[in-house]
Amino acid sequence: MLRLIAIALLVVLGCARPADAASVTFSASNADFRNPERGFWREANGDFLAATASDLDDAAQAGSIVYAPVRLDAYRSRDLPQSVLDTLAAQLAQVRAKGLKVILRFAYNGGFTGSVGLDAKLSQVLRHIAQVKPVVAANKDVVFVWEMGFIGPWGEGHSSSNGLSSTANKKKIGDALLAALPSDRSLMWRTPRDLQLWYPSVPAATVRPRIGMFNDCFLSDTTDVGTFADDAATRSAQKAYLASMTERAPFGGETCFFDASTVGARTSCPAILSEGKRFHLSFLGRDWYTSFHDIWKAGGCLDDVSRTMGYRLVLTRAFAPATVARGGTAGVSVALKNVGWAAPVNPRQLVLRIRNAKGKLVKVIAGGDLRAVGPGSARTERWTWSVPASLAVGTYSLSVAAPDLSTSIATRAAYAIRFANANQTATGGLKQAWDATLGEFTLGLSIAVK
Repeated sequence: MLRLIAIALLVVLGCARPADAASVTFSASNADFRNPERGFWREANGDFLAATASDLDDAAQAGSIVYAPVRLDAYRSRDLPQSVLDTLAAQLAQVRAKGLKVILRFAYNGGFTGSVGLDAKLSQVLRHIAQVKPVVAANKDVVFVWEMGFIGPWGEGHSSSNGLSSTANKKKIGDALLAALPSDRSLMWRTPRDLQLWYPSVPAATVRPRIGMFNDCFLSDTTDVGTFADDAATRSAQKAYLASMTERAPFGGETCFFDASTVGARTSCPAILSEGKRFHLSFLGRDWYTSFHDIWKAGGCLDDVSRTMGYRLVLTRAFAPATVARGGTAGVSVALKNVGWAAPVNPRQLVLRIRNAKGKLVKVIAGGDLRAVGPGSARTERWTWSVPASLAVGTYSLSVAAPDLSTSIATRAAYAIRFANANQTATGGLKQAWDATLGEFTLGLSIAVK
């Protein structure tokens, strides 16, 4: 009976030769690992175009994401000069050099002037979008998400001085932004009503929405300061819609000022742990509004929020044959699960790396898109290594990685996903460990090529 169970397990893991096989398990870690494209963010400067290296270093203390508001106040009625576009490109290059990514937003002001946010006429906005398009495309490797911006105070999409917050104008601006945005990056809008201009209902599971939502007053009162409808039934329907949309579209934002007499329990640990999970929260501002963070810290959940925001991928089991003949094939599999609140936002693959006894990389085999591994789900990735007949006899070690797909930063460990696993020694004495230089996790498995 035990032999039958063992054979069945090895078949599930992709093995055809149970007598010549090795299988290992992994230990999860509860540490709060820094990871790309998720977690707390900090603003580098009130105007990203003026951000210094020191500003970026300060922002990096919060995590791997920098909020980058690009202020266009001086250009409400004219095109951007080349100097502005060059400065934007130089700032994004500085972000790349520091191993960071940005939440990009363009705005014509720093808040309200009277009852409106001073912005530009529609024709000028469309010109500006066309002007920044090639800069964004050339630097998409360090663009995490693009928040729609341009409209009203702070570029939040309301209270426009030029009528930009009308439904018709939002649609025109949004369509222009989607046309300017690289197809593998997400646009973010401010409310469920905004999302529904493009996605009136949640699309089929086979469709990945190009637009997510940022909530700049998350948990702040009953409607999150106008994010959701005043009417309770409508608000409930909007939240149900958002919860479903964000299974495949990104959600993030920041908290804001709250009235303690009305917000009640929504400032509490149970609220953030419940709503962060429900809406698949991937990123959140660290410096505004800090009263929330103080409450979460006092309640003992701030570390949980930091750990669980976005994806958190845990390796659980791996399998490989112990030996393979030159010219033959070896089936390798790795199982993992996502214990975070969200799937990875941008395309990302799990890859198998095979190294010789001297550590030289001899083969890389890519797997599927990790965005398919949603919160609470598990997946087993399987690869087949076709061993060259000319490959030297010897022992080859196995590791897995999830590097950035952009070739410009694919080899940078700062941009690789750190699996939430502890270093340990596997059966047979081989190490299972994160290599912070290579951005990969050694499986504690090896294959003898004969």
